[in-house]
Amino acid sequence: MSGVQLTTNFTRRMLPGHGAAPHVAIVSFWAPHAGSPGPDRMAFWTRLHASIAHVRTKSREKETRGTGRSGMHDFANLPSLRRKFEKTELNQRFLADNGVYPECCKSDDAEAAVVAVMRGQGLLLLGAPGVGKTHLLRDIIVSLKEAGRRVDYIAKAHMATKNLGSDVTTADSWVRRHVRAGGCHCHVLVVEELSQIDVQLWADLAPVRFKGKAFICCGDLGQFQAVSESWAKSTVPEGALQDSHMQLEMCDANRLTLTENKRSDEKLAFYTGLRCVTEELNRMQNQLTKPPGVTFIRAPPPTRAGNQPQSMWLWPGQQQLIGAGGKCLKGLFYSVLEVTEDTVALEDQTLTHQKAVRSLRLAHALTHASCQGLTLRGRVRLETESPNMTLRHLYVGISRATAASLVEVV
Repeated sequence: MSGVQLTTNFTRRMLPGHGAAPHVAIVSFWAPHAGSPGPDRMAFWTRLHASIAHVRTKSREKETRGTGRSGMHDFANLPSLRRKFEKTELNQRFLADNGVYPECCKSDDAEAAVVAVMRGQGLLLLGAPGVGKTHLLRDIIVSLKEAGRRVDYIAKAHMATKNLGSDVTTADSWVRRHVRAGGCHCHVLVVEELSQIDVQLWADLAPVRFKGKAFICCGDLGQFQAVSESWAKSTVPEGALQDSHMQLEMCDANRLTLTENKRSDEKLAFYTGLRCVTEELNRMQNQLTKPPGVTFIRAPPPTRAGNQPQSMWLWPGQQQLIGAGGKCLKGLFYSVLEVTEDTVALEDQTLTHQKAVRSLRLAHALTHASCQGLTLRGRVRLETESPNMTLRHLYVGISRATAASLVEVV
């Protein structure tokens, strides 16, 4: 009794000199009695071999279609990847300051940018310091929340988080909580001071885009980038974020650049520099400005920390204090409300003298690196004699002032 056996035998024995033909089912007849094949069976195998060879030839033609002389595929001609190559040209228009931008991306049209965000698209919000990026960002966040969207906003430094509100967290904390050890449940993720986000954090934030979350990235690419940024033991070149496809994809090719300065003036004195003279300048200015009857708190012995505690005079109404970690967030300005024999009352908490001297620093003199993201209301003096001084340092220092008439370059 004979029967039919279906196999998927892709061996070279069936087609000498040829590899196995993909997706070809070999249909072979078998008989219960062994013997030499008859004429009908030989004719069947001949036709089967010819059919398989024809299928394989067609498969090779389909695979090699669009292949150049080098044997490599011209992937740019494939429909599935053509859009990606078109975005390469779009990236040049996205980053070039020649007045040619993608649709809904006019540099002077804030309303079009807000409409794009409300449609669920991303946005890259750029501008020099003092042009109102944070104020516009607050309005966008309020509109998104009123529309029922859940918004998370992150920044690298505490100062940038404070500018947006009390619900803002640092990028490192958000990544640990929602990416590495949890899930992202927001609809929109706002990234403030994007130039300070290092490449390791971007590697954690980028997959969030694949979950359908919209990104609003805000900052100034002309300021300092992340400190000692490296990837796989290689230094990240300067400007890599600005020229990246990741930024284009993350913001849906929408960019808004603000140019109008909106800061006001106020007579105070601040100093920014690169050299390690901030402690002496802070001590001198603290002694010159202290009123009668003030309290002196003494710093503990020096430790191995880079930002050493400093003895200082404190009095009610004093505003030239900045957080240094511990009980006070780094980079935030603090005002003294009351000083007693044992405690120092700030705007939101009360510290002992020991904790106050560890968590606060005098802010009459700052380094260029620590002043990024701050608004220095008053006269700003820039030290430029350091051999490490660059145009980027000068740009960051000048942009901290509230008016050009309040800047002094020494």
